[in-house]
Amino acid sequence: MTDIEIARTVVLVIFCLSLLAVFISLIRREMDNALRSAIFALVFLGLFFFFQNTKMERLTFGELKKELGLAKSPAYVFIKEETTDARQRTVRYVFPEPGPRLSLTIDESGRYLHLTNINELNQVLEYIGLKKVNHGVKELASLTGSAYDVNLYRYDDYPDGILIIERMICRDKKTFNSYNCIQSITLIRR
Repeated sequence: MTDIEIARTVVLVIFCLSLLAVFISLIRREMDNALRSAIFALVFLGLFFFFQNTKMERLTFGELKKELGLAKSPAYVFIKEETTDARQRTVRYVFPEPGPRLSLTIDESGRYLHLTNINELNQVLEYIGLKKVNHGVKELASLTGSAYDVNLYRYDDYPDGILIIERMICRDKKTFNSYNCIQSITLIRR
């Protein structure tokens, strides 16, 4: 069970217990307790519907803040490079270290990291003014077999052209943690 499923089950049990308390209070004709129990039941009913409809994958304080819209959107530092030739126009956004985080999933072989969680990528794309992606992609090296394609993710079906994400390992100097991050985003328009 995931964190969200466990939270949903716990909230549902507490909701049922509060409904039981409402009925017991009504039978005993304790209207003050019945009113308190009914308010308590409504709160947990709302929490149940929240957990039922949430898109969160894990139940953390940061994810909860994002889901409720209370989190500040991060400001990303990037350098925009544009080149144009006879056939295409290329726009490249380069992120100095530490770049934006990138959540990746390791494949069955343990050799490649695939981009399956697109929320962080979409947040960066929205910040730099590009359209969001609607699906994850495999690491390009796993498809081509070429060592040159390691750390690259390619969207051939991107609405504005070809979108290429390049990743690297970033180090947070405050906490000494290493993580996968975006090194650059390249958009090739034809």
